[in-house]
Amino acid sequence: QYILPLPPPISIIRDPIFIELLLDSLFHYQGPKTIPEHRFKYIFLLACAASVSETRSSNGRRTQSRLELDNCRQCLDDAVSLLEGMDDLLAELNELLHAIKMPVVAAGVLYYVQTLLLSEEKTGIII
Repeated sequence: QYILPLPPPISIIRDPIFIELLLDSLFHYQGPKTIPEHRFKYIFLLACAASVSETRSSNGRRTQSRLELDNCRQCLDDAVSLLEGMDDLLAELNELLHAIKMPVVAAGVLYYVQTLLLSEEKTGIII
């Protein structure tokens, strides 16, 4: 468990494999693959990776700018909730178009669409 007051270095959180894991856990078309109690932690990490900037001072101390973190986290949470409860993609299109103005949310929605289109239900069994 990570217990320091600052999150881990942003370079660790921005690892492409880790980002893919977070996107898959939150935006898979079959629904979030996270335990509901941990979903906010996944959203927080993805929001940090997308919106927090980090600089190092001359003495090696890290400082982070979190100006967009709360907005990013809220947009991600709204998008995950919207996609999770969505039966008809076109019915919620207005809200979805508003949500994808944030790049990380757009990446999540694209991941959702990708997993939906490549699902066995849509493509059938490939022999």
